Amino acid sequence: MTEGVVSNAIAQASPENNKTIQISDPRKFLVHFRRPLGPDYDGSYGFDWLRDDYVYDRQQVLEEGNIPKRLYNGSKIENLIKEYTRLKRSDAADLAEIKEIEPLNKETYIPAWLAIFPTSNPINANGVDLHLQIDQESADSAEPLPLEDDGTMLSFETSTGIVVSPPKISLGKLITQKREDRELVSSVAGLSSKTVYYYKDESVKINIKATDSYSEAGYVKVIATRKGKTRNVGLLMMYPNSVVPKAEVQVVKFTVTPYDKNNPSASHVFIPFGYENAIETKSFNQALVKAKVVSPKNNIELKLPNELKNYQLDKDKPIRESIESFLNKYQNKNIPNDEQTKIELTNNTISLFEVLHPKKVSEDNYVHSGWIDDNNNKKTYVIFTDLKVNEGQSATYGRATIRRATEKEIKICKTHGGASCNSVWGNAVLLFNITRDDIHSIVHELGHSFGLWHTFTPYGQPPSMEHSFYRGYTDNIMDYNLKTNPKTITNAELNNPFKGHTHALFKWQWDMLRSDRSMDYSDS
Repeated sequence: MTEGVVSNAIAQASPENNKTIQISDPRKFLVHFRRPLGPDYDGSYGFDWLRDDYVYDRQQVLEEGNIPKRLYNGSKIENLIKEYTRLKRSDAADLAEIKEIEPLNKETYIPAWLAIFPTSNPINANGVDLHLQIDQESADSAEPLPLEDDGTMLSFETSTGIVVSPPKISLGKLITQKREDRELVSSVAGLSSKTVYYYKDESVKINIKATDSYSEAGYVKVIATRKGKTRNVGLLMMYPNSVVPKAEVQVVKFTVTPYDKNNPSASHVFIPFGYENAIETKSFNQALVKAKVVSPKNNIELKLPNELKNYQLDKDKPIRESIESFLNKYQNKNIPNDEQTKIELTNNTISLFEVLHPKKVSEDNYVHSGWIDDNNNKKTYVIFTDLKVNEGQSATYGRATIRRATEKEIKICKTHGGASCNSVWGNAVLLFNITRDDIHSIVHELGHSFGLWHTFTPYGQPPSMEHSFYRGYTDNIMDYNLKTNPKTITNAELNNPFKGHTHALFKWQWDMLRSDRSMDYSDS
């Protein structure tokens, strides 16, 4: 419960009109943990919070017809809010720590969430640096006078296994920047329209470390103290980090074009430099998943034109014909960027790979097809090809496989009201002649393979996709670099404002990713 809630007030003269107003002691403000936006966040830790743009009528999105829309396009904003006030959406009540904070407007305080490995893991060995945003409550005074350095101290109280540095900081150090304000208009029940006055100084760092693992949600509470009076003013929730599933990624080079000494790059499969580091330390670790790319020396390389030489016997005829059929269909072809063609291309490539690289199940027994998407397969295959699917703005650089859902999966899907229940994500990713530095396409497609849908997938299709946003407005891995193409804006405005820095995952995506069948919990 809240300790020492202050009810007394001190008088202060307003210099503007020289009248006496009432100021609370300590002042009424809330503290929120935040991470950097843009290039200063690289995805090396999981951090998520409920953005104002998602729940208030900020009118940032202009679709065709020039009608302003809220960025969030999901089922119910109330359900989105629950994602942040509860460890699991299915939990019956909000977390107890949240109830210790009592905003004057009676709304529920919504904390940010941090997911980091213990310091024994090199990914988060040094912890993470966050900053604090101070929101002055509108009811702080009869007039919104700025906060001041009045001796108020903020201290951090943590659950077991979490260390904060510095352990205390003065309010004065956090309000040296000019106070800003934002208008929040709400049409959602339970959220009041208001003006928020806030202070933000990203240069003042608060370091959070997990010195141990914890199986329940941890916390960092912010306590404001002035003249012996204390009040809970902020909260950071820590995602449980004791169970860490593994996700093994196998790389495959799949060359279709014959080698030409006069044009050697034509048959070259580009694999971006640093992609292993992005997969292992700057993407899925946000969900506390230990992704591991198989050592490069174990990469599988299939040069399709050369493979024909290996299958000349009569018994090899079916395999040889499969290779020839594939080459006739796709070699040196401008593959159209339509959905059905891409589905067929992906399925045909995976099927041929399974034939040429069968899974050994015993000394003299091989599985030649369908083994990649078998429920017992925990390895995910990333297949780099020299295939091209069109060029230009509408080019497709990658695609994850989709498999037919089992009867059990279909039944569960329909129970939840799903409109599209026959297909789920498979265990392979196909990359189409991506550029030398296009790491995002690899991570994005792997996200699909690990069970994540586009952030702009309409909610309910599949049923697990309850939250949806307009395309091209978030810094999420599963968003696109281009906005939905409305007729009302110019091409220069089509870029996602976070283009080049879409490294984040939402908290509810952490849950989805960790429940994918590719996750290996055998050692957890």
